[in-house]
Amino acid sequence: MFCLLLIPIIVSAQDVWQAKYVEIEQSIKVPNFKNKQYRITKFEALASALAAVNQKAFDTDNGCMADLGCTQDNHDHDYPSAENVAIDCLLGNICSEGWNSIAFPSVTMVEYNSSKLGNPVEKVDNSKQHKWNCQFALEKDVELIGNYRNPVYVLNSWNPTQISMVDTLRIQGARGRLAATLEVPVLKVGEKCPIVIICHGFGGNRDRGTTYMVAKQLPNEGIATLRFDFNGHGQSDGKMKDMTVLNEVEDAKCVYQYAAGLPFVDRERIAMLGASQGGVVTSMAVGELGSTKIKAAVLMCPAAVLRDDCIKGLLMGKRYDPLDPPEVVQVGDKCIGREFIKTTFRLPIYETAAKFQGRACIIHGTGDRTAPYTYGIRYHKIWTDSEYHELDGYDHSFNPEPQTAVSIAIDFLKRTLLYAK
Repeated sequence: MFCLLLIPIIVSAQDVWQAKYVEIEQSIKVPNFKNKQYRITKFEALASALAAVNQKAFDTDNGCMADLGCTQDNHDHDYPSAENVAIDCLLGNICSEGWNSIAFPSVTMVEYNSSKLGNPVEKVDNSKQHKWNCQFALEKDVELIGNYRNPVYVLNSWNPTQISMVDTLRIQGARGRLAATLEVPVLKVGEKCPIVIICHGFGGNRDRGTTYMVAKQLPNEGIATLRFDFNGHGQSDGKMKDMTVLNEVEDAKCVYQYAAGLPFVDRERIAMLGASQGGVVTSMAVGELGSTKIKAAVLMCPAAVLRDDCIKGLLMGKRYDPLDPPEVVQVGDKCIGREFIKTTFRLPIYETAAKFQGRACIIHGTGDRTAPYTYGIRYHKIWTDSEYHELDGYDHSFNPEPQTAVSIAIDFLKRTLLYAK
């Protein structure tokens, strides 16, 4: 069964909600709902401005169950006494019965003026709706509709002003769909914010390391972040053996196109940040996109050494013949394909990066044995509007204190995206 408490859907052009999810791990009281207290793990919040670019307000993902709200005392088993209100939303995979079978009469599903995802002209068909579902009618429910469209009425005394909005996405990349996470600070009506696209390193994913730390901390400073897994990594499509630096650059450019199309993003304040191989990808992506599209770039321990290593026949400690590379090189539990080696052998890293004329920040540790700090210094030399931060003794993961590097990156992005003219 579905049991949802979609409080801020209650969305219209006048609402403050500008992103799709809010993650909350606290108990709240919602006096205007039938049940007195809920533990909300996620609820949907999508302004009609986002709906205009075909973003979904609620999609059951081809019939999969979705549990977004529950009472505190039922231990996540059954979910009575919940209320879901969908007003002015785009709804996907909703059958004509409305919301599928409902086990409890105390679960109320309410809908008004919602359209089908992918065809916003067509209204949702609730012709066979369950007896516990309800479809508002303007003639008799005008006051209720007005109340539910007003977050102040619904949330009552609860003020979520310090909670950023989080959404898990799938973005089309170079070799399939990329798993991504969008985090957006709470915005006022019509307000736009800067965004930073974040690229993880070789063999990593979007939810670990210093890039993850930056992604989680920036929204608290008023800057949105969009982090993603490259093809063949994490939860994204593709296989690791088909990954190359060049198709990762294409992934990053696809993510840029997505970010630039978000209605709450200020297109003149978009930055990109990457660590290790993700730093190389970032440098090449911003070089190809140019400073008219990317305002700033941050490279954390950029691993531009990878081309020199490839020419030597060296990949993460594994030796091979660079003039006749094998089909795969086994690096731990990862298989790296021949195409990675062939394309890296002549990879125009600095030549491509040099095309970027925007502001840049390079952070590198002198104790980095994976990608020596001299490769970071070279970026500083080719980018005239860059600053270079050298951390004495810090390794490739910025140990002993990763937050030091993270704080430098955040400070630079705040100065560049929030305060610079």
